[in-house]
Amino acid sequence: MNAPLQGTAADMLKLAMIKVDGLIRGTGCRMLLNVHDELVFEMPEGDRSLAEPIRNAMETALPLNVSGRSRCQSWPELGRDDDHGAKS
Repeated sequence: MNAPLQGTAADMLKLAMIKVDGLIRGTGCRMLLNVHDELVFEMPEGDRSLAEPIRNAMETALPLNVSGRSRCQSWPELGRDDDHGAKS
């Protein structure tokens, strides 16, 4: 029973990635990777203008009769040098 659901989820994510690619092309935003059902982006610091359009593209990638809700989170410290890790 789980295989059809996982396959559909994978198809939804692929469709979302295609839609999102069109949204971010030519902007300062980059899609870095996907992990299971998540997409990770790098955006210009302080600019969340694409967060809502990306979330919407992910939620509407495949029309369903049930909610395909997603959420956006940011980690501004990700990739920054700090006292806890190696400095580049």
